[in-house]
Amino acid sequence: MRITLKLIVMLFVTAQMFAQTIYPRGTYMDIEELKNKTPSRPFYNYQIFKRTSGEILMNGGNDYRIESKNDSITKKIIRKDVFAISTGDSLYINGLNYKLQNWYCLARQDGDYLYFKGGACMDFKSPLATSEPAIGGIAGANQAKERYLYYLNLNKNTIDVLTVNNINKLATQKDSLITKQFQAEPQKDEKTVIKYYKIIKAR
Repeated sequence: MRITLKLIVMLFVTAQMFAQTIYPRGTYMDIEELKNKTPSRPFYNYQIFKRTSGEILMNGGNDYRIESKNDSITKKIIRKDVFAISTGDSLYINGLNYKLQNWYCLARQDGDYLYFKGGACMDFKSPLATSEPAIGGIAGANQAKERYLYYLNLNKNTIDVLTVNNINKLATQKDSLITKQFQAEPQKDEKTVIKYYKIIKAR
């Protein structure tokens, strides 16, 4: 009986831990607020819409559109000035923070990092740039659909795009042995890219 009661208590405590919000519900205006988990503005009864492939093909941008009917915040502020929004369960990063196109990306935590998939960087001189500007309607539409994996270091406010080319570049700057090991991998899928990114950052 005592063991059973102890087990129930442990399961309850574990459930409560996982039920806790990683980022308190609210509106984060900069990375410092996000890092400290202290939103300076409330949650303005936001409505979050998953954008359709048609919308993205037509207008580009990231996967989530966020709106509010609350008069205390304007559409312009939501689109251009807000850094991130937390519902209490999910965290959305504004792609414009890093010139990763309009609208928001669903972010998840991995240790000291937030990671998310977003559109191609609009600044082709940025280290986050993944390609040359698209030319023509079909090329532009195809580029609008592309999604890249980004890792954001909250403590340092640095962000990297995790492509095979960029991992090769980062590895070369750190250690030739890591470069050889990465290049020898038979499959350079997302899991492998993340694995080597963490190895590089740990050096």
